[in-house]
Amino acid sequence: MTKQTTQPVDPLTLIAKLPVRQRVAALAEGLLTTNPNTRASCAMLLIEIAGYRTDPTLRTPLGSLANAWRARSSTDALNALARGWKKLDSALRPLALALGREPWINATRALAQSEHEDERLVALSIARNTADPALASLAANLLEDPSARVSKDADQTLLSMALTLLDHISPKLLGPELAAIRDHTRTPIPCDPRVLELERGAMLEAIADAAWSFAKHRRRSPLLASLLLIDHIDDPVSAAPITRMRRLLRERNHPSHDPLRTVLKRTPAPILRLCALRWTAIAPIAPACTDRLEIATDTIEHEIVLDNAHLALDPKRASAIARIRTDRATHDDPDAQSEVLPTLDILPLLSPRSRRGRLRILPLLDLPTHRRRAHFEPALADPDPAIRLPAVDLVDPIDLTDYMFDSNPTVARHAAMRWSSTGATPPTPETPSWSRRLNVAQTNTRSRDPLVRRIAEEERARLVITDPSRPESRLQARRLAHSDPAGFARLIRALFRDDDQIINAITLVCALSMERRFEQDLLAIMTREHESARVRATVVRALGRIDSIAAKRAVQAVLTDDDPRLRANAIETPHVQSDTLLEYKGDDHHRVRSSALRRALLDTHDQYTHTGAIEALREMLQDQRETHRTAAVWCAQRALERATSPYQREELKPIASMIEHIARKDHNESVRTRAAACIRRLSTITQWARTADSYEGVTP
Repeated sequence: MTKQTTQPVDPLTLIAKLPVRQRVAALAEGLLTTNPNTRASCAMLLIEIAGYRTDPTLRTPLGSLANAWRARSSTDALNALARGWKKLDSALRPLALALGREPWINATRALAQSEHEDERLVALSIARNTADPALASLAANLLEDPSARVSKDADQTLLSMALTLLDHISPKLLGPELAAIRDHTRTPIPCDPRVLELERGAMLEAIADAAWSFAKHRRRSPLLASLLLIDHIDDPVSAAPITRMRRLLRERNHPSHDPLRTVLKRTPAPILRLCALRWTAIAPIAPACTDRLEIATDTIEHEIVLDNAHLALDPKRASAIARIRTDRATHDDPDAQSEVLPTLDILPLLSPRSRRGRLRILPLLDLPTHRRRAHFEPALADPDPAIRLPAVDLVDPIDLTDYMFDSNPTVARHAAMRWSSTGATPPTPETPSWSRRLNVAQTNTRSRDPLVRRIAEEERARLVITDPSRPESRLQARRLAHSDPAGFARLIRALFRDDDQIINAITLVCALSMERRFEQDLLAIMTREHESARVRATVVRALGRIDSIAAKRAVQAVLTDDDPRLRANAIETPHVQSDTLLEYKGDDHHRVRSSALRRALLDTHDQYTHTGAIEALREMLQDQRETHRTAAVWCAQRALERATSPYQREELKPIASMIEHIARKDHNESVRTRAAACIRRLSTITQWARTADSYEGVTP
């Protein structure tokens, strides 16, 4: 008798022979308990049953019953797939979710209301994996679940779903922990994106409700989610819930306010440091914001605040930033100090925008002088001139000297303008600060930038009184003479003994009309044998403005001097009598002749002298020496400009004709040029317009 062997029967084959309801129950059990290979087959069969649809052709009573059984079997199969969600692999989940969004939402909500803790956890897993906005209220409700496991999982699920709304935020701004939660693999339910956009408001409403009801569940994820979403969601659908979240920041006495501040201070997310900078203007939460700004653990946390340093323009934020402590330790390591601003080793890693923002934040902080200068010094060597330029406005005046030699002309000019004492009183002469500023000004006069040189020259003129050609120098001299007359006199007399400064000193005395006060000093200079003719000529001009017998004698004594400059200057003074001027019409030096004739034509009313001067001027215009003809043109121009009466104009017409002839025909180019300039000058005067018209077309 032979022994028969029986082949093992496949359980799925037996299940396939069962009625639909029993088949669904068996497949649901197999999905939860069998090995992965059989589990996939069970899931596929359940997906097939869940895909049953009612048959519209069955309109008989029996057909309606069949349709009801089909729908019931489909719902049971979908519920079985929902309970076994954690057993489905990544390839089957999209296929299962393709059965429809509405059935899956209903199935998940049913699991969330189950009495079994594991099924509520499965519902949270579905909500976390799909991140469907319609399931956010489910996770928010389970925050109050009596089971600690479910409540904790709901806390994580709600945060994960909230982070999906921040997909436009860079991972480095969220921090590694929150970025990992946001970026974990999800399987969304197939749905029209526009529908999801509309339902995003429901998710935000659920988060806002959970944050306001913190006292019931004591979970902090809704608070963290609110902090992250407040300033980064902006659309009409989200306006109302976001406004509720913002309102929570001002509720000082609300139970959630203290934990909200703790979350803001302790959560390792760089983006919260930016939120803290924005919210320093909100009084109830400002202390927590300043605490958060006191700590920066990496480059990203520094950069995100410095990139938005323009927010500190708000006065409330600026005053809050000024209260930040700069020597606070980190929470993780109390012995390690965390700088509010980046240290020098981090500074090269920052972007140009962050380095500029650092200069905006730095003046607001209460830093000791040595630390402030240590933070400003790197800006001098920054390769970006757009960073060195704002640093000029912030550094101490002692550091401006370095910026004035910057390679960028804009930076150098800006530093020179800030360093200049324009609009302010310069330091008192002979003081240490005066000496240092004068040295810097003299050095900057050699700058390659013309505007820096101009500023330096103007500053030097404000500091010294030995440059009478500059109004700034004369003003400084007047101030010194008014505030310290004795000191001013000592300084001028010291300059009289300085061979390099004596001429400037005499000119300054004349510019300030103080010749009478220093008359004895000027007379003493005239008696020095070693003085140059140039110095003595300058003294003669000054003595000519003093109405005294000694001054007159000193001036008249040099009329016979061998140096023509002394004779010319003496003739130009009122101490020389008008009736003696024609005696010098034949002098060998052109300047003496022209000065004497000019005075004879302008300062005398004697007809004889005037006629003689005109005749001498005509002779001088015909002189063979170029220097004499040039000086004669100069003298004629002065006389023609002062001719006001018709008689004078008629008398000087021959002179004007001679100048016109010289401008056209003179063989010396320099003489022609000077005569042409004289004609152009006279063309602006009405009485000589006809002469100018006749000269039209002549070029020097």
